[in-house]
Amino acid sequence: MLKTEVYSYLEYIKKQPKTDIHNHALSSCRFQFLKQNGVNLPDNNKMKGIASLIDFSRKYLTPLENEIETLKLLLEGNFLNCIETGVKIVCPSIDYKVCLRTFLGNVQAFISFLQQFQYDNLKIFWDLSISRDSFVEEHRQLFLDLLQVF
Repeated sequence: MLKTEVYSYLEYIKKQPKTDIHNHALSSCRFQFLKQNGVNLPDNNKMKGIASLIDFSRKYLTPLENEIETLKLLLEGNFLNCIETGVKIVCPSIDYKVCLRTFLGNVQAFISFLQQFQYDNLKIFWDLSISRDSFVEEHRQLFLDLLQVF
């Protein structure tokens, strides 16, 4: 990306009424939405700190990432939450390992899946991420393939 393109992009973002440029895509939908869509969550889900948040995510949300339909549910819930709260631009972060686990490394299937999320009143700029300690050398080519698309 050229320097002028970056400045132009930043100016565009500044003009928007509300943006979310650090969005945790698979952890950002409301509990009520998940429960209404059949996800089994505990009634008492008050977080007592980062450790309880991580534990909750690993126990209840991470398993949902392994199936395409529940992955879709998490993302739809996130984008619905963005729209309902007035967000106009969102940059959802999604770990490249979702491509490995859920799409068995099929980059085209993963990208096609992400491209289905389009809304008239919400602009989506995907952020391909590498979570802490998740990159391993044998995934280098997959990650490079994904970067070309993102």
